[in-house]
Amino acid sequence: RHPQAASHPDALAFDSGAFPETHPFRTIRPTPRDVQLPPIWLLGSSGGYSAKLAATTGIGFAFAYHINPNDNDMFAALQTYRTQFTPSAQLSTPHSILAIGVLCAETAERAEELATMGDLAYLRRHTGQPAPLPTLAEAKAYPFTELERAQAQAYRGRQIIGTPELVRARIEELVALSGGDEVMALTTIADQAARLRSYELLAEAFTLS
Repeated sequence: RHPQAASHPDALAFDSGAFPETHPFRTIRPTPRDVQLPPIWLLGSSGGYSAKLAATTGIGFAFAYHINPNDNDMFAALQTYRTQFTPSAQLSTPHSILAIGVLCAETAERAEELATMGDLAYLRRHTGQPAPLPTLAEAKAYPFTELERAQAQAYRGRQIIGTPELVRARIEELVALSGGDEVMALTTIADQAARLRSYELLAEAFTLS
């Protein structure tokens, strides 16, 4: 951010026109001009800067539990956001989202099987081999070493994997601990049918239409 706009994140200033006269972005005009920017949220994966900035600017805050599944960091970030929140034109009260990695299936065995796709995707990213999300066949055929399996298990700790009952219980536990207002569930596997079914089972578990 420009030093003269330290109290206004650039995206907010684009919406409000609050850039100082000398700010280099002041002459930029987002288009179409007759459409307001969508609500702006900050995503954070620690208990620090993002939570404080979201609070002091009066915007929504989401904690990335799918990136940092640390209960203490989650609690600290959301507590900081709530206690330091300043009302704004966008929000009169604090509103937080808990972003969680979820993989739901009819049985625990099926959930574990589908999770191998995420295991291989994580290992590829972790070793600098970016590629499309692997299929289940690719994941089953991949010869995981003991070290790679250990690394994959650590990655699984960032997700909630299992039956609808298990997934619902764990989500409710995290919501109770964090005090989050919403949950954003993310299922990252290549199998489109299995991904859709995961969301359907999650919705059914919470009796959502």
